[in-house]
Amino acid sequence: MSRQFDNENVFVGGKVVSTERKYVINVEYLGLIRNVLNCSEEQYSMPLGSTVKALLQRLVERHGEQVGLCILTSEGQLRPMTEIYLDGSEISTRQGLDTPITGEGRVSVVIGVQPFPGG
Repeated sequence: MSRQFDNENVFVGGKVVSTERKYVINVEYLGLIRNVLNCSEEQYSMPLGSTVKALLQRLVERHGEQVGLCILTSEGQLRPMTEIYLDGSEISTRQGLDTPITGEGRVSVVIGVQPFPGG
């Protein structure tokens, strides 16, 4: 099914499905997080201009606060054992959690984490 965008609407099969422009982000999980979530890949629909931080917020909404604690500190920074890659380069070499995710092509975010805190 073809997906088209314009400045105001998203069309699928010729019908308007959203008035906000969005795109699909493929998230690949590696390391312990793959076992914790019991999946290796998922997709998130995000508004254009979203950041890695916004994507992580959606991940926590879907999987719960405990997963968020594996990835981020209580101050909202990445845990030392967490690495996130966007289109093959680590986000720390870009703008960190504020790195924008573009809707151009396939986007993959790879997350490896340490064990759950306290457990």
